Amino acid sequence: MKNLNSIQSIKHELNRVYSESHDGLIDAGTGVKLAQILQIAVKIIEVCDLEQRIDSLENGTILTKEQRDAIIDAARY
Repeated sequence: MKNLNSIQSIKHELNRVYSESHDGLIDAGTGVKLAQILQIAVKIIEVCDLEQRIDSLENGTILTKEQRDAIIDAARY
């Protein structure tokens, strides 16, 4: 299973899906389904990041990027 823990990794995977669909390695229907799943993954990352930022503001704490990433990773599993 691909590691989709960042927008960059999802972008890379979406490019792969597009290329394989374009080259006929996967059918268009499968490509569309995979792209939709990747869109959901992006939304999850966005929501987790926003939730963490709101929590930080409400609690008066500031987290490092590494701490934010750890929270996002934990939300995925």
